Amino acid sequence: MYKQAQLLADAVRHLEFATTKFYEVPAYKDIAEELEAIKIKVYERMGLIKETEVKEEEIRDDGLIKAAQEEQEEVEEQPGNGKDPVIWITEKVGYLYDEEKDEFAIVRKDVIGYTTLKRLPRSTLMEIWEKLPERSTEFELRQVMNELGVRAKAFAQYIMRIFTHATFGGDLRIDGKKLILVKPEDFSIYEDLKNQLRAERELIDSGWGK
Repeated sequence: MYKQAQLLADAVRHLEFATTKFYEVPAYKDIAEELEAIKIKVYERMGLIKETEVKEEEIRDDGLIKAAQEEQEEVEEQPGNGKDPVIWITEKVGYLYDEEKDEFAIVRKDVIGYTTLKRLPRSTLMEIWEKLPERSTEFELRQVMNELGVRAKAFAQYIMRIFTHATFGGDLRIDGKKLILVKPEDFSIYEDLKNQLRAERELIDSGWGK
C-alpha cells in the first residue's frame, strides 16, 4: 500500500513539473490547462493524499520540487448543533469561513469531522481578488498569487471557488474546457455595502448601538 502511494505521489510530481513547464511557454498554455484538469482529477481520485497536496505543494521556478513548510493539520469536530459550516466543493474537499479568525480554510473530510489543509486570511484573499482581471482563469490566478508571494498554488482550483463566497461575490462559468472566474459588474458598490454592514455590526458589538 505504501509503495503504491509513493508511486502515485511520484507520478503527480512529474505531472506538476510538466504542467509548470508548459505554462512557461505561451504557445502551449492550452496543453498546460488540460494537464491541470487531469491533475485535479488525479487529486480527487487519490483523495488528496498528503504527499501531493501538503508536503510538496510548491514548485520552484527552476522546476525543482520545493517542500512547503507544512502547516500542522488540525482535526476539528463539526458543531454540536449538527449544522455543517463547510461548503463542500467535492465529496471530500471544501472550505469554510472562520469569522473569529477572519480567515478561510480549505478542509478535507474525515471520520469525525474535517482536517485543515490550508488557511488563508481574508485580507490575503482580498488582495488577490483585487488584482485579478474581470474574467480570470486558474492560470491568471496563479500568476497573481506568484506576484504577491502567496504560497498556495496547489490549491488554486479551490481558491477560485472560495471567490464565489458572499465575501467576494464572484461567479464561475465554463468556457469550453476552461473554468472562468467572473467578478460582479457592480463589485465596488457591493464592496462599499459590505464595509458599511461590517462597520454597523462592529458598532453594535461594541455596545454603542445599544
